[in-house]
Amino acid sequence: MKKIDIWKAACAVGEPGCFPQLTSYLFDGAFDRTAIMKTVDTHLDKLKDEFHSYFPNTEEMSTSLNWIRNPFVVQSASIPDRLWESLADVSTDEGLKMKFSATTSLSSAWCWEGIP
Repeated sequence: MKKIDIWKAACAVGEPGCFPQLTSYLFDGAFDRTAIMKTVDTHLDKLKDEFHSYFPNTEEMSTSLNWIRNPFVVQSASIPDRLWESLADVSTDEGLKMKFSATTSLSSAWCWEGIP
């Protein structure tokens, strides 16, 4: 969604550099840039609406799942009750914490032996 906002802002000032094909099309011919940019803006609005219809509340969901990305930074409100006890064990294990901070792959971190 953020990229769509960036694209819209660029197009609003008449600089569609984020769309190389459109840029070359506009500069190669004598076209009504304003009408074309309005069409692009409308398309981006519709695209954003479509994304929202398929993926509602993505930013809210992202923050509520931070405990999955880093189980050592736990916020009690974001964790389902059935997982609390297991997550408490994981988040207080210093050995796992050191191993977690040394790895870059989230999927490999969650596949370690010893995680309840």
